[in-house]
Amino acid sequence: MSLPLYLVCIVVIVLLVSAFPLYQVSTSGYLFYVNGWDEASYLQYDYARHVLELSSSGRASQSLVVLAHELGLSGGWINFVLDLAVTIFLLISLPALLHRFFMAKRDARVTAISLLGLPLLISNLNPIVEALSTANLNSNTLSWLTVPVINDPFWLRSPEPQISIIFASLFLYLSSLLEIWWLRLVPLPLLYPFIAIPLTFVYAALLLNRCFKKIFPGPMLACLAAAFLVSLVLKVYYAFFAGEFLKGYLIPTYLPLISFGGLLALGVYWRHSREPFFFKSVALFSIWFAVNFQMVSGFTIQPNNFEQYWSAGMFSLLLLLSVNQKARAVLGLISISLLAGWSYSNFRLNHEISLRLNLTPDLISDLASKDVIVAINDIPTSTRADMLLPKQGNTLFSYTRFYKKLPSLRFPEYACAKRALGEDQRFTAVIEQADAYFKGGDQNAPLNTILRVEHPSPVLPEGEAAICPVSVFVTRHEP
Repeated sequence: MSLPLYLVCIVVIVLLVSAFPLYQVSTSGYLFYVNGWDEASYLQYDYARHVLELSSSGRASQSLVVLAHELGLSGGWINFVLDLAVTIFLLISLPALLHRFFMAKRDARVTAISLLGLPLLISNLNPIVEALSTANLNSNTLSWLTVPVINDPFWLRSPEPQISIIFASLFLYLSSLLEIWWLRLVPLPLLYPFIAIPLTFVYAALLLNRCFKKIFPGPMLACLAAAFLVSLVLKVYYAFFAGEFLKGYLIPTYLPLISFGGLLALGVYWRHSREPFFFKSVALFSIWFAVNFQMVSGFTIQPNNFEQYWSAGMFSLLLLLSVNQKARAVLGLISISLLAGWSYSNFRLNHEISLRLNLTPDLISDLASKDVIVAINDIPTSTRADMLLPKQGNTLFSYTRFYKKLPSLRFPEYACAKRALGEDQRFTAVIEQADAYFKGGDQNAPLNTILRVEHPSPVLPEGEAAICPVSVFVTRHEP
């Protein structure tokens, strides 16, 4: 791909990514959109601080969210800034990295574009994958098969894995440019676990081959040794350093898992050219390691996140390294088509939910106040409303309130606000849904346990609640 054509593609992709936020801010003056169903939580001021207070492990990016709020950015604006930044960064850095390690500049450009869109093939944007994902989530196969549960490009989820992708890529490039191999290892302790763990494995396998080539001349022994060493480090970390908060999210198990992305990657690996052999073997092994390190460490954590934030990207890279120039050009066109389809779908969903919220001066004033609880009778709308203002608190029915470990902390406020709502029938459905989440966990609970462990229900305070000041806002349309 020529440089002028690549510049055109950059403009097109940036416009696809920013289509809805630009529309929303131009029509309403505010930004409150998401690219991932739980994205709003991690961009919300109170929750970002809460995560840092309980455990900063793998969540250093939450410090950036808190800082951005302190500087006057809302969750919506932080989302847009990060989306633009990571898109432009990847479109500049990926060709440089691919050219440095694998291919000529022209090939590197079309491959970079393909890497942004092809992971959507194994996301829920693909109706076949969505059907498999839904069936798996609602059956006992969830204990043995891990499938992506995502509708959006994984690199657009803010702040993670975006921040980790930026830091890992930046240090990898500097390491290669300065010819200081260990430099690429520097950011690993700060990265998102679903990136850090498989990336550490990849670096360990490459390092064993680099330093002990006579002992590990081929990928099989290097991968097995790296898998054992990294898993052993995780086992030690779990035993001596993981806090109670983090352990509450881990799944104690030694049993293996089957990776959907790994099965697809196996097909690509065996049916096409395996050059560069060593790297492609390590990349393939990393997908299976990411969902099976528990076989030594004795624990895992939400395996589907490894599928969607690591395996989807590695599968796409393996596919692109296995085909010729013409096939890469075709895959580049498919990638842009997938991004266009996602942009349209994302626009429709965010637009539909944003229309429910009537942005009156009273709503904005109450959201800015620390003395009143804002009740909106729809969970998706309420969750997005959390993103409207800098340093804003959670609305009453924000999805963030139902996260594991939080219900027992947030329930007293909810109980008194619920009593204040009384018999308001406009809130009957959302209260029933919130009650169920508080008692039994949110819709994410099966993914957090993969049906191998039963996390205890939150301990909720008993007794009659006081009545809190609640400001009521009803959606324009039935939720």
